[in-house]
Parts: sequence; C-alpha cells; structure tokens
Amino acid sequence: MSSTNSALLRALEIQNGTVELVGSTSPTFLAWLLATEKNPKIPRLVICANAKTAKNFATDLQALRPSLKPVILEPFDES
Repeated sequence: MSSTNSALLRALEIQNGTVELVGSTSPTFLAWLLATEKNPKIPRLVICANAKTAKNFATDLQALRPSLKPVILEPFDES
C-alpha cells in the first residue's frame, strides 16, 4: 500500500470518514475512495476534464460498487 493511500485511510479513521479530496490525478483512485465509503449519504459531484474521462470514472465506480448509479451530465457552454 502506498504512503498516500495509507495517509488517506488514516485520515478517514481519525475524522469519522470525512475527508475532502481536491485535484486527484487518478480517476480510478477517486472511484475507489468513493466506493469504499461506509455510508454514502449525500450525492458527490466529480468534475472531469472530458466526456471520456467521465465515462471511465463512472465505469470504475460501478465496477467497484455496483449498487451506485453514477449520472453523467451533458457538457455545456455558458458563453
């Protein structure tokens, strides 16, 4: 287990499962973190760089926790 993974798991233990992660470079790692929440109670918003990354993230999340049903929102241009 990597030192980053160990640190995140320890933070989850200490803070009763409340850790804010901003700027993860690994969608699969982020999917794992979300999938291992003991009691996911609130929706999570994950912003991806493009549609392909969003689809891959959703696939990873469902593979890790099939009961979750990720929703991919359509991109839009606000200009």
